[in-house]
Amino acid sequence: MSPTAEVAAAPRRPLAPPRAAARRAAAHRCAGLACAVAWAASGAAAAEERPFSSGAAAAVYPGLLAGVGVEKGFFTTAVVRVEAFAVPPSAPGPRLGLSVWGAFPFGPAPTLDLRALGVSDEEQPTSAAVELWHYGVLATVRGEPERPLSLDAAFGFGRVDLRGAPLAVTALPALTGEVGLRHRLVGAAQVSWTLRATWLAAPPTSSLNLAAVSAPAGQAGEDWWTVQLGPSISLPTF
Repeated sequence: MSPTAEVAAAPRRPLAPPRAAARRAAAHRCAGLACAVAWAASGAAAAEERPFSSGAAAAVYPGLLAGVGVEKGFFTTAVVRVEAFAVPPSAPGPRLGLSVWGAFPFGPAPTLDLRALGVSDEEQPTSAAVELWHYGVLATVRGEPERPLSLDAAFGFGRVDLRGAPLAVTALPALTGEVGLRHRLVGAAQVSWTLRATWLAAPPTSSLNLAAVSAPAGQAGEDWWTVQLGPSISLPTF
């Protein structure tokens, strides 16, 4: 018998019914979908079990600078902050956390009266605008996150850089405290109406980078204060 005849005479396996093949394909798809759902659920559970949470916020704060040598104190700054808490987002309040933040000019800048700071040279300008670049660290207490309204409070230290004015000393230490009323927006977004106050040591009169200073060398400057009020919008990062 020829090979061709042997192949023709060999018994053929019956083809699987179309319904059985469709059932097997559906079973494979269901198994794949179940695995995907289980993987997503395990990832969500792992995210909920994280022992910490974090968020980011942005704000615009108009305010006033007050103190000796300040001619016009109105100014506006934009603030960006990142905060972290030692509890998951679902944990009840109050929650204690840490915020790292920075502020930069966003609008009008305050004006200094240089003569009030000790400048007596008639050839020098009598006033100069100064920009406040402020950054620091805050210890933050956040109220109950599930309530529609809650209170925030923070206190910390930082540094203020003076830019634009003819000053040799441009870095000033500062202490900042704030309190805010927080409420929920759409989804996880929140807005806090924050009142913040900052103390900073004014530059000593000897730090003026000008030709003539009437005050004795090394005389310390007066304290400066800033008071700001504005909205802050925050979102949790994870």
